[in-house]
Amino acid sequence: MISIINNSYYNVASSLFKAKFNRSIKELLITPIPSNIIILEYIRGDILRNIIIYIILTIISTFLYLYIYINGYFL
Repeated sequence: MISIINNSYYNVASSLFKAKFNRSIKELLITPIPSNIIILEYIRGDILRNIIIYIILTIISTFLYLYIYINGYFL
């Protein structure tokens, strides 16, 4: 769980820097939304994305492990 939060933080930071260099952050800054809400939404979106990826990878690796275990590979 710590790695999910860590990756989310790094993804938020890189997304904000990309928006700054692309000069598309101006649209966010002129909206009447407070800046802390914008940051929290970036963080929440990245945490949700990383949790979905974690769940998908866990399901795939479980099925792969069961397939290898049932077929007797690596014995």
